[in-house]
Amino acid sequence: MGFDSTTEHDFRGRSRRRFLTTGAASLALALTSTPLRRSVAAAAATDESASPARAARSLIVNADDLGLCEVVDEGIFDAHVHGIVSSASLLVRAPHAADAVRAAFRHPNLGLGLHATFPKGQGWAFEQRNLPAVRHDLEQQVATFIKLVGAPPDHLDSHHHIHRAFNVGRVFLEVGARYGIPVRGLSEVTFVGSFYGQWVYGKTELTYIEVDYLVGLLQRLDPGISELSCHPARPGSILDEVYGPERAVELKTLTEAKVKDTLREEGIQLINFRDYLKHTPATVLAAPCRGISATVEPR
Repeated sequence: MGFDSTTEHDFRGRSRRRFLTTGAASLALALTSTPLRRSVAAAAATDESASPARAARSLIVNADDLGLCEVVDEGIFDAHVHGIVSSASLLVRAPHAADAVRAAFRHPNLGLGLHATFPKGQGWAFEQRNLPAVRHDLEQQVATFIKLVGAPPDHLDSHHHIHRAFNVGRVFLEVGARYGIPVRGLSEVTFVGSFYGQWVYGKTELTYIEVDYLVGLLQRLDPGISELSCHPARPGSILDEVYGPERAVELKTLTEAKVKDTLREEGIQLINFRDYLKHTPATVLAAPCRGISATVEPR
């Protein structure tokens, strides 16, 4: 497969992302916290020249599932220290969440967001019609994150992209607006989710997590700020066995010299969500959307 044109998987992800971001922006409301709006705007005004948004292309490389187990946590930190991972999403209810946070404190340049999960129910991970329960559960997870980390998450996303359901997405946007933080795929940050080794559930496709594919993704990044999600881990026993061996391949790819060289050659600035928030007016962040609904799209 060539890498000079967009693959079908990449096209699907980008098309959906464009619809989500433009739809969210068109229905966005102003954030409710006036002091927060002022503080973010002031930060942007004081150092506009250093704004990541001024670079032609900036990239957040976010590793999901921090806290899942030791080999995942170690892989994420390896990919940060020796590779291109700049951000991670914490599973606050996972067995190793507290240990992961303590380890993350040794890596101050690694951004931390919330990777929300929900109890399994009918159809998907929860009953989508019970939005008050979803909101309460999400708020509890944010509270747990704050207790563990000592600060709110710098972004929100979810396990298996549950927040892509528009009715559920509205809940995420409301919570995100309260803290002045973006939600994956529902802000001006372009989400690129095609670096993934199982496009058919349970069927491994290493092509999409190998070096040449990632280099092609980086070379095709759109102007502006993008987020690339990933799932690195060291080899070993992983709780999420459905997506297990692929994680070690991701780690190897994310730490390859060719990948790091591509960032430099392409002039792509590596940032995290904290960097993005420092220079982003609050009104740009996606706020609660009204009157939208859809079913969740499996990843």
